[in-house]
Amino acid sequence: MTGPGEPDGADHPAAPTLGERLARLRTTVHPADRGPYTLEEVSEGIRLRGETISPAYLHQLETGRRPNPSLQKLEAIVGFYGVTLAYLFNDGVAAEIDEEIALLQAIRDQGVKDIAMRALDLDPEYRRSLARIIQEMGDLQQRSGSTGRRRRRGADGPSG
Repeated sequence: MTGPGEPDGADHPAAPTLGERLARLRTTVHPADRGPYTLEEVSEGIRLRGETISPAYLHQLETGRRPNPSLQKLEAIVGFYGVTLAYLFNDGVAAEIDEEIALLQAIRDQGVKDIAMRALDLDPEYRRSLARIIQEMGDLQQRSGSTGRRRRRGADGPSG
């Protein structure tokens, strides 16, 4: 229920679901020299850690078709990605980890590496402020219709 003068849900977007958080981990937490893990790779990585979770089961979790996984399975999944179980259920912890993930992604992009390296020297409070500023700039860019992420030709080095 909202208070007087508060629009329904306008200022309070729904928290990501368990499946959305798992999908975010899979698509964002991976080595810098490659793209996102496949469900098969996650399944194999978890198997090497001593737990068995099929790619199909992982897919069901990500899509919300398997809503109540066991604690053991969730611990195996977050262990694979190197995050805490709290990431899946605590919005504050998830926000902090998402900021760290965003910073790591920025470090991967050579065009923003210097900014990211300077941000590492900031106190956590200032890093969160910087992340919010960057998010707001991205939102403004999106509303303006700009696609962003333009790369200069040859920026990645010689091509042959």
